[in-house]
Amino acid sequence: MQTQKYSHQILMDFETSGTDQFTDQILEASLRVISLDSGLEVDSFQACCRSESFKIPSPVALFVNNYSIDDLATKEHPLVMADALFSFIKKYPNSEVIIFNSNFDFSFSYQAFFQRFKSDPYCLKTDGRSIICLMEVARAIEAMAYSTSIQVPLIEGAKSFKQQDICAASGIYYAAHRADSDVQAMQKLLRLIEDHHPDYLEKARFFSKKQNAIDFIYSRSFFVAPVGFRNRYTVRCLVPLALCEKRTNLLAVDIGQYSSVDLQNLTCSPASDISRKYLIEPEPHYPIVEIPLNRSKIFFDESFYQASESGRRTGKEELLQRAAAIFKDAELQDYAQRIHHFKKLRFDALKRNNLEESLFDYFPNDDEISFVTDLEKIPLENKYDSLINDWGHFKGNRFHKLARRFYLDAFPDTCPQTTVSRYNDWRRDLLFGLADKNFRTFLNARNEIETLKNKYPNSLDRIQEIENYLSFREYEVENA
Repeated sequence: MQTQKYSHQILMDFETSGTDQFTDQILEASLRVISLDSGLEVDSFQACCRSESFKIPSPVALFVNNYSIDDLATKEHPLVMADALFSFIKKYPNSEVIIFNSNFDFSFSYQAFFQRFKSDPYCLKTDGRSIICLMEVARAIEAMAYSTSIQVPLIEGAKSFKQQDICAASGIYYAAHRADSDVQAMQKLLRLIEDHHPDYLEKARFFSKKQNAIDFIYSRSFFVAPVGFRNRYTVRCLVPLALCEKRTNLLAVDIGQYSSVDLQNLTCSPASDISRKYLIEPEPHYPIVEIPLNRSKIFFDESFYQASESGRRTGKEELLQRAAAIFKDAELQDYAQRIHHFKKLRFDALKRNNLEESLFDYFPNDDEISFVTDLEKIPLENKYDSLINDWGHFKGNRFHKLARRFYLDAFPDTCPQTTVSRYNDWRRDLLFGLADKNFRTFLNARNEIETLKNKYPNSLDRIQEIENYLSFREYEVENA
């Protein structure tokens, strides 16, 4: 496999205020830069920030990551941290970005940069950068390689692919859920993998490019991949059926579990039912599987068929015959395209028509990039005035709306008082559940507090600390 040569590794971890990339935020970021020539650390970035005034952190998240309540109120604004983080990443083009759970951290990164009106929100994948997901590497090692160094433990009867669990089972102990200690542990796990399974890292590098994954999958009689998590985790022998419109997701069929005859009967089910019922959380027994091709997944060729229990049971020759039949089945492939269609319709129907999700409408265009570039050059005390006067014609644009929101939130003293008052009214409605229902409200947060009290009766001091913070925030919003 031919892979790109990189100059640096960037190890990265975030702690966040919750799990929703649109309505939560990064609270803490830690990055370490390793020179691939010398193997030495050459740079680092650590920062934390306060909560945005129009967002309420999840009490559960604060309880888990033990984020400082004082920092939530006093640290620099997220806009400032995002500026610094963006500039730091841009210093290192042609780098591989190492993340444990890339789907989570990458989604928070591009939302952080988009919501704070950066011209290149997907910067972790531009300028020659690509992402390696260590969790996907660990999943591949667990599924395909006999390993005594990288261990995936069973937790409550299911395989746990959480970083702290894999690290503990592999002899790496640390205080989890703080960004810098997570990065340190990730670095140790990476070195273990480099020492014992370097070929799996090479696979990860190769498949970090979506087109490489597509070419590999379509050049094989069938391919093998681990699918699902916990009690839904299985290794599948798969044949590609259809790519979605954006070529980011693939529908494939598990030939280890179902024959071509079984699949002909499957097409009697409405494609809309399949898209709704089975692709969100794939059932281990269900024949059609959705595979993301842009999330650093690792794939294997036909020779690994014995890693799949159903593949071993079926035998390679039978698998090859089933694969050949499916490649010729135009009806099944058309059926898969209809599943993609209904899934897109469902996504569009569920899409929240809000500013945060407008990132997915289209990439930043030339006008938006010019706007952001020009705004950066203007002194802080003049930025809001420039938004209204120099860029008044741009008022309906998403970046203009984001800029107005964040300058009102971060630097209200530089904005007209009447506008600040309207912003405070909007914020009050939002946090008390009278505006956008997708944001966490004080009521939502209070319910989380009660759940924590019932679940963790021995940690009431920390829970009370979080509750006091909520009370402070509620008073501040009511009286703004």
